[in-house]
Amino acid sequence: MRENMSWPAPLLILSTVFALGCQAAIIRAPGVIDEEEPAEINDPASFFTAEVEPILAANCAGCHEDDAASRGAVFLNPASYYASVRNYDGLIVPGDAAASELITKGEHRGPALSANDVTTVRRWIDAEGATMVPPPEEPPVETSVTTTPFPVEEGENRIPMAEVGLPGAELVFTAMRINSGANMLLTNLEFVAGAGGLSISHPRFVIHDDEDVSAQRLDADTFADVTLRVDPGMAGTLASTHAIAPFPAMGSISVRFDSVEEPISM
Repeated sequence: MRENMSWPAPLLILSTVFALGCQAAIIRAPGVIDEEEPAEINDPASFFTAEVEPILAANCAGCHEDDAASRGAVFLNPASYYASVRNYDGLIVPGDAAASELITKGEHRGPALSANDVTTVRRWIDAEGATMVPPPEEPPVETSVTTTPFPVEEGENRIPMAEVGLPGAELVFTAMRINSGANMLLTNLEFVAGAGGLSISHPRFVIHDDEDVSAQRLDADTFADVTLRVDPGMAGTLASTHAIAPFPAMGSISVRFDSVEEPISM
């Protein structure tokens, strides 16, 4: 016959508390609180003066402040630790503490920084990068190709494409003066391919005034989305009509492309 075992009341209560504690939460000793994330550094210069400069003065000044006593690079200027450390080439990489020699040098002739001091210095270096003003974006590099100017006359015109890498290819169109000669109407604009075919993108016209060589302008960007591929010896239509207004009395046209290619190797 199995004996009927029972727990004493105090032990039963204690075991219940431990079981609930394991499932619900960690019981901390009085006065122990969760460690908070360090505050964001909004003013790296002030943080350096208050937190980093004392660390460098205590650990680095003996060898790196005075030329006469220096056993290494002199990167601490008593007039401004902040400026001298910031401006010493390679000592810190703003925003990248892991690449900064102030951190990576470690223990050498002088003492290594303590773990807490390293954390403080790393926070400052990373904050320096976060507050830097990014350099202005460089304008995109112009990679287009352009033919030389070709005089436009009423009637049929043919602009050769050989100089932009399309031998035997031409832009063919008919030109007619309109609006009392002030404007030029181009009709039946076609690219005729040479023996290697052609592939072009974003064609546009540059208008030149032959009487004033300094006077030139880019025509309306009508064909910005055009990409055209033409088989050898065939013609591909660019547009049925295209008006250029105004057009100089002695005017020429260059054709500019974002890209040109002779797709068929000979």
